Parts: sequence; structure tokens; C-alpha cells
Amino acid sequence: MISLDMAKRLKEAGLKWVPQVGDWFRTEKLGPQVVYLGWMEVGNDPETSTDAPVLCPAIIRYRHAECIWLPRLDQMIQEIDQREFWWEIKHVLVDSNIKKYKARISKKHNTSIPEKIFSTTTPDESAALALEWILKGEA
Repeated sequence: MISLDMAKRLKEAGLKWVPQVGDWFRTEKLGPQVVYLGWMEVGNDPETSTDAPVLCPAIIRYRHAECIWLPRLDQMIQEIDQREFWWEIKHVLVDSNIKKYKARISKKHNTSIPEKIFSTTTPDESAALALEWILKGEA
């Protein structure tokens, strides 16, 4: 899981969240814990005026725009791919005690933009840095 700081940076860079079952998020209204988004049968929710099952009522009541989404690695890779970037994440052993992960990205169908490498201690953070770079339009 990426850090809360990185999740905030992705949101500020323009990453949009469409809440789905399986997502993790945080909102100040629920305190400091990270919340897992699951299905909950709510019946006739007065705030949504629907009889259909809806996603976790916390998202509805606290308006998901106020939430900080902590995207999973697969979700960040999907976002990178949707923006027409080729990606690769490799595990690199610096020495016997230090592990690093490198996310290497390049623009599909455009060789004039050089590849970019982001290196951190987790694959999630490497992908997040790459996605932030793309979102900020630095690609």
C-alpha cells in the first residue's frame, strides 16, 4: 500500500477515483484509520433515495470527493496503461540488505519522449511516483 502522503499527491495531481469494492481509502471524518470499501446492503438509504444495494454508506455520507483513495498497485498500473505508457517494474537487489524496486515507463508509440525510471523500496511507491509524473504532465 502506498503512503497517505503519496495518495494525497496523486489526488492533487488529478487522479480521479470512482469507488469500487476492494478499494482502500481514508477520510478525516472517520479518523486516522484506512477503510476497506466493501458491499453493504442498505435498502432504502434516505440520502440516496434508492432501494438498490449501494457501495459502503460511508462513501455516500462523507462524499467520496473528500476521501483520500489509496490505489493498489494493479490500479496504478492500469492508470499508467490507460494513459498510453509502457511500464515495467523490476526488483533490484542493491546489496544483501537493501531491496529496491524500479518502475520504468515510456510513452507508447512515441520514441521522442525518453523513458523515465523511478526507484523506491516498494513496487507500489515506484508505480505511484511514475503515475504522479504522468499526471503532472511531465511526460
